Amino acid sequence: MRQLFGMAGLLLTSLLLTVWLTPASAEDGHGKLGEGHNGHKDAEKGVVLLTATALRMADLTVQPVGGGKLAKTLDGPGEIQLDEDRVAHLTPRVPGVVVRVLRSVGDQVAEGDVLAILESAELGNAKIEYFTAKISLELARLDLEREQLVHDNTKRLLELLKGEPEPAEIARQTHGLVVGDNKTRLLAGYSAMRQAQAAWKRAQKLRQDKLVSDADYDLAAKEYESAQASYRGTFEDVDLGHKQRLVQVQRAVKLAETSCLNAERRLHVMGLTEAQVGALTKEEDIGIARYELRAPFAGTLIERHLTQGEHVGVEATCFVLADLTSVWCHVRVSPSDMGKVKVGQTVRVKEPTRSELRTGQITVVSPLVNEKTRAGFVRVALANADSSLRPGLFVTGAVVLEESQAPVVVPVGAIQTFEGKEIVFVAGDEEGEFVPKPIQRGFSDGVLVEVRNGLSAGEKVVVRNSFVLKAELGKGEGGHEH
Repeated sequence: MRQLFGMAGLLLTSLLLTVWLTPASAEDGHGKLGEGHNGHKDAEKGVVLLTATALRMADLTVQPVGGGKLAKTLDGPGEIQLDEDRVAHLTPRVPGVVVRVLRSVGDQVAEGDVLAILESAELGNAKIEYFTAKISLELARLDLEREQLVHDNTKRLLELLKGEPEPAEIARQTHGLVVGDNKTRLLAGYSAMRQAQAAWKRAQKLRQDKLVSDADYDLAAKEYESAQASYRGTFEDVDLGHKQRLVQVQRAVKLAETSCLNAERRLHVMGLTEAQVGALTKEEDIGIARYELRAPFAGTLIERHLTQGEHVGVEATCFVLADLTSVWCHVRVSPSDMGKVKVGQTVRVKEPTRSELRTGQITVVSPLVNEKTRAGFVRVALANADSSLRPGLFVTGAVVLEESQAPVVVPVGAIQTFEGKEIVFVAGDEEGEFVPKPIQRGFSDGVLVEVRNGLSAGEKVVVRNSFVLKAELGKGEGGHEH
């Protein structure tokens, strides 16, 4: 009975092995090397057959081979560093006491986000100065508006008086005219002059009739001359005075505008934007000393140097903000090779935990040699949208010096070594069928390998996870030996 169970177990094991490795000949059940890719018996080739489940688990990538460019590279160790053009050391524009800290290290922030809130007496005084200057400007403009009206009306009255109209005409045309004290002075002088003029004319008429003495006539004449002189003086004084007054008020408005503008500029120097200054009102009394430290651009906070209640000055770095979507890679180059590298050359960067390469261009070739490493370096700008390149990470950089075209190339990962030969696995006619083919390799740039013999352009080759097929091929060879 035990022998029967033992034979049944061996039979079951044989069936399971057949699922993973099937020989090319249906009659051969031991997994030996059988039919080749062309369907003929070939003692040097075998066929690996994977079931649908095994094929799915193997996660193979198959692609047709063709020509490609192979690069001659200069390799060296590299290190990921911050893009210094996208790093900001955030300091407050005014000294103050930290009231709240809203963000910390590792936080992603958007442009304009508030990172911390301070209270600053200096900022409060600057706002008060701005409010005062703004009110003074408003009052000065009101004075200018009124003075302009007085100036225009005075000018109109002076033009009217030059024609020496009758008092009734003057009253009609100046009714409701805002002139101020100038109106009273002008009309009083004009009235006195007209009265003296009338008295002198009466004296002239009476003298012709010899009804007035010479003394009374001379007195009337002198009084008329005196009234004329007084009126002319008042006229000229008012004419000059209202112009000077307008210029003075205009100058006062200019000074008030300058003071208000300087107060506003001081607020901008302290970090307030146009919108923030525009939102200030003279009634503001809550939060007048509030200062908000904001992010100048979107990025990641990589350092924080403040706590609640701490007094910070204008030279204190509160946060360090970095945009990690772009980083630098410094690749070390020996002094003897520095003459081979130049700005604009392509660099391939290999990360330790990533199979895909990143590419960038050289932006800077170091003019110096490091005192410790005795090597120079080249700087490469790399896109880092997924933030997987972390500053401080060690990588390998390959500077592309020149490129050449090869008719047939395969990725490095497509080639396996089996029984002392380099092979690739070519997809067969059936689903899950793969045929190992020996190749003769040529030049390799670490990414692609030139295939000189063994493959033709257009053949479908396993380029990823081909080691799974090598393992299965090894199992088949072991079964044949036994």
